[in-house]
Formats: sequence, C-alpha cells, structure tokens
Amino acid sequence: MTKPFLALVILGFTVCSIIVILAYFNVRFLENVFRRLRFPEKWNQTLHVISSYSSGELLKVVIGAFVRYVIFTTQFIWLIRIFGGHFPLSSTILMSAGTFFVIAVVPTFTLTELGIRGAVAAYFFGYLTTDLLPVLIAVFSLWVINLAIPALFGALFMLNFRFVKNKAE
Repeated sequence: MTKPFLALVILGFTVCSIIVILAYFNVRFLENVFRRLRFPEKWNQTLHVISSYSSGELLKVVIGAFVRYVIFTTQFIWLIRIFGGHFPLSSTILMSAGTFFVIAVVPTFTLTELGIRGAVAAYFFGYLTTDLLPVLIAVFSLWVINLAIPALFGALFMLNFRFVKNKAE
C-alpha cells in the first residue's frame, strides 16, 4: 500500500469521524434538518429519543464504544501476530478498522456471519499479503472468543433460569 493512499484513507476516516461525532452531539440540529428534508417520521422519532439524553450520557456511550473498539482491535492484532501474520502496526490497525466497519454495516445472520467476517478481512488484508491464513484464523478465533463462548454461557444460563409467573395473572 502506498503512503499517499494510506494518508488519504486515514484523512477520509478522520473527516467522517469528525462529522459523525459532531452530528452525534448535536442531535437536535440534526433532528431539525431531518424534519426540513422530510425524512421518514420513524427516523425523526429515533432522533427525538436520542436528543432526550444529556451530552454527558452520550459521552459515556461513546467512551464505552471506543473502549470496546480498542479491546477488539488489540485482540485482533495479537491474534494475527500469534498465528504468524507480521504486518506493520499502522497498516494492521487501518485494515482492522476497515474490517470492523464493514462487518458493522453489512447485515448478517448467524449462519453466514463467520463467512462474511472472513471474506471482509480477506478483502482488506489482501492489500498487505497473499498469505491470508493467519488473518482468517484470527477472525475465527476472535469470533469464538467474543461471540460463541459468551453465547454458549448465556444459553447455559438461560437453561437453568426459571421464569416465575406472577400469581396475580
């Protein structure tokens, strides 16, 4: 990947991030714009609900999301390196960001999720290497660690959970 292209991609992500953050913390302004542009009422209702939260509460959500993103990215980088992928850190972070963004935007369901995750990671990391095995194993491992194992524990917990009916019903 060439340095000018990498710089352009980073600049694009930065500009988009700034726009999204400004819109997020100025939801009332965005709500007025949506009303003027006659967006669907459902969108306006959603924005109205978000606008009822204080800036402090919205900031807590952003901080929580950022911490979660940093943890996932760190796990992904470590797993890639553990499985033999040794790429420059800046490129790995950038490709991880692209992978996580597309995974978040593309709708999936349980049976196709792992395949789509692998395909997206292969697409982005294909710019860095032709040996995608460490990346694909890392994607699978990340999915197992962060989704499959917690879902299994949740399912086991729900099997032992007793739903108590209210006697007044």
